[in-house]
Amino acid sequence: MLYSVSSSQPMTDQPSPPNLDTSAQNERLSIALQAAQVGTWDLDILNQTVW
Repeated sequence: MLYSVSSSQPMTDQPSPPNLDTSAQNERLSIALQAAQVGTWDLDILNQTVW
């Protein structure tokens, strides 16, 4: 079985530039996920739920 863990937090201590358009970023992510035929899920560690 293959497992992958990722974080939505930036990997640097620097804040994100204010001019980033999150809707455009979400659209690019959606296209990339479809092209790779993969999906995403969220894990709530405290409540032990996945959605």
